Amino acid sequence: MALRCRSLVAGILFRWLLMGVFNVVAVAQPQQKLTIIVPAYFYPNERGIGAWDRLIGAASRVPIVAIVNASSGPGKAPWAEFGRMMDRAKGSNILLIGYVPTSYGRRPVRDIKDDVEKWIRFYPAVRGIFLDEQAAGSEQTAYYTELYNYIRNRDALDIVVSNPGTICAESYFAKHAAEVVCLHEATGPVGKTFFPDWARKYPSTSVMIIPYGVKSVEEMRNWLRLALEKHFHYVYVTDAGGGNPWSGVPSYWDEEVEAVQKANILALR
Repeated sequence: MALRCRSLVAGILFRWLLMGVFNVVAVAQPQQKLTIIVPAYFYPNERGIGAWDRLIGAASRVPIVAIVNASSGPGKAPWAEFGRMMDRAKGSNILLIGYVPTSYGRRPVRDIKDDVEKWIRFYPAVRGIFLDEQAAGSEQTAYYTELYNYIRNRDALDIVVSNPGTICAESYFAKHAAEVVCLHEATGPVGKTFFPDWARKYPSTSVMIIPYGVKSVEEMRNWLRLALEKHFHYVYVTDAGGGNPWSGVPSYWDEEVEAVQKANILALR
């Protein structure tokens, strides 16, 4: 009876604390930890260094994955300034993954493999690959599965993230074509977004969402709440928009980090 009473008290306390984090109706039990996954498409110039500094400063508080993009991929040669910034980020325990475009399954596999090898050679701080422009239809599943197997067989690389940016075929989860799949890269409020329930059937593959053009702190928190409710592990919300919403961190970066940190503390209770 005493154990049951302590459990009830803990459950009530968790609900009360989570309402304080997001100002919404809380779920009834602790959730998984969230990771902030940032398309860090900012260069180590004056503005870019400031953005990297803010990522590095937050890495002691929340898990961060940074998608790095030297030149729509690794580029043709290593860039010393870029490498030094990545070494700094790795030293702060940020997980760095290299950007590789796939042209929705139309780009030759050999070219993608060549980009993977360049990331490994040019920037040893990189520990994974981000396959952008993933096809959404099931007809390209074998293509991405081949790429996944190639990347994960490289000793230097630990994770593959793919980005259809929308709801893709279930086969990418069933065939385990990536550790993380982005199912949302778009603007718009939470209430107009649909996510399939079948994603929960595949615990070895996590869901990532990166909504942009999210103007208010409250709506940002709503996206974080959705990630918790849907058991999505990877999320990044920004108020930036336009042609490149990934050129810096959002104006509410500190509030986003604080909300994720508090949610993750609750997840450990």
